[in-house]
Amino acid sequence: MKKKCTALIVAAAAVMGTTLTSGVAAASTASTTQAAGLGTAAAWKVKAQATVTVRAKPKTKSAAVGTIPKGTVITIDDADDVAGSRYTACGITDKVWHRVKWHGAKGWVVDACWTAIF
Repeated sequence: MKKKCTALIVAAAAVMGTTLTSGVAAASTASTTQAAGLGTAAAWKVKAQATVTVRAKPKTKSAAVGTIPKGTVITIDDADDVAGSRYTACGITDKVWHRVKWHGAKGWVVDACWTAIF
């Protein structure tokens, strides 16, 4: 989630800078909130930083239903995020999981191994 949060902060700053220079302060607040994923769900294109295991449930001990290779780009939806079991992956300890569909398999992947693509 830390990598995603950093990318969201950068996006929010970019949106805020654009709207502030146009002189629309009220729109700036709404746009920044939306860009940062606060209050509304958003779909994001993300790239796998490592091979990621797709699990049946958002738990590290849940059955693996597939793997997504490193470098693969997929779309995730913030509305499908859940707090599942705690894990350490890609050098990050977290508990945020994303629901995905990959080659017909539906399951959950850890948040830590994805980088947002803008």
